[in-house]
Amino acid sequence: MTLRAKTEPSNHEEAIRKSLNAGKHVMVDYPVVPKFSIAKELFALAAEKGLILHEENIGLLTMKLKKLKEEVQKKPPLKEGFLTSHSYFIGWLEKFEENGYPFTVQQGLIKYMMYLFGDLTPVGGQLITNEKGYVATGNVKTKDNKDITLTIHLTKEPLRWGKDYLLKFEDGSVIDKEPEVSQMTETGLGLFMEDLLHFAEKLTGKRDVHELDAIALRTLEIAEGIQKNFSV
Repeated sequence: MTLRAKTEPSNHEEAIRKSLNAGKHVMVDYPVVPKFSIAKELFALAAEKGLILHEENIGLLTMKLKKLKEEVQKKPPLKEGFLTSHSYFIGWLEKFEENGYPFTVQQGLIKYMMYLFGDLTPVGGQLITNEKGYVATGNVKTKDNKDITLTIHLTKEPLRWGKDYLLKFEDGSVIDKEPEVSQMTETGLGLFMEDLLHFAEKLTGKRDVHELDAIALRTLEIAEGIQKNFSV
């Protein structure tokens, strides 16, 4: 038996815990839960019971990101990087205490840069809110001590949805456009179907069941490191 948890993050812990204790595998939207310590406990519970706790990671499955990593690997060392997301209001995104702060619930930016440049260290952050939405900024460093600035713009009007990035390298070259690709994922499936396939492969023993557990936990840890600098 399996559970597909697709609710507000504040509801995840109870649903996951009940399902694991009932012997069910779980597939859940990110974040697994809003707090690193509880996520760590739930992954440990799943492992103890021999069950799968699978966090959705559709952002890491795109061919655009895979092609971008290939381009980055051909470049000299990174000098500095900027990644900005633009999205519009979904009610629970502003319920910070219940569902988590911006880099917890919109953690794709952290995962995106970890995929490209490896582990990151949080060094600062800022959250500015107003009646129109919020702007959250996260400052992180790569393992080579290079600065990356992550920014989340959320508005209450559907003005724009998407990401902008600017990667500057030591030779003066830049990457500021997404690569062109012929299909969305490696298999040609849509993103959600591709992620569901990965979950199914874990269930049938064709994929490491703990493949992305460490990334899920480290992402939450980095998000909390950024957000402890917020004045709210």
